[in-house]
Amino acid sequence: MKKHSFLYSLAAIAIAFLVLSTLSPAKARTGCTLDDFYWYIEDVKQNGVPRDAQIITDKAKICGGWKCLIEVDPNDKFQSAAAEYALINIVMQGNSVKLCLDPLRIKFAREGEYRDMSRDRDSIYKGKWENGGIYVVGPGNIRIKKFYRKDGHQYAIGEGMLPDGCPLNFALVRP
Repeated sequence: MKKHSFLYSLAAIAIAFLVLSTLSPAKARTGCTLDDFYWYIEDVKQNGVPRDAQIITDKAKICGGWKCLIEVDPNDKFQSAAAEYALINIVMQGNSVKLCLDPLRIKFAREGEYRDMSRDRDSIYKGKWENGGIYVVGPGNIRIKKFYRKDGHQYAIGEGMLPDGCPLNFALVRP
């Protein structure tokens, strides 16, 4: 009997390994690309939130998953300019906020290829809802100042800082 349960366990592990290897995190979470963020790069970054956007003030409507572009050291002051893609999940309870940042990949300005970060640990931030946005602290801090809706999509913009003082810009989107 013990021999059979060991074989069943071994078979289950083998099946799980095959499933995970064919659906690796990078493959399972495709779809967060530069194409998702042209609205930010080509317009909002220079001009701010569009005048015809509907500002989201209901904190319940910002909960859930978002695609995220993080501009690391956007002015290259620390000589570490990079573009990072991540998935973000926002959970709210009252005015308390928990933000989970799941890194996908990063490309430093001085490097040619993206680095896969999909196996890196998620970063957890905790904070609060204030002035129509969120402020959370974890490995650094993040302030998402504006959440808005335009043309059937939800968008958000903000900023942050790493523990070493390196600035960050955030652009979030979801259908």
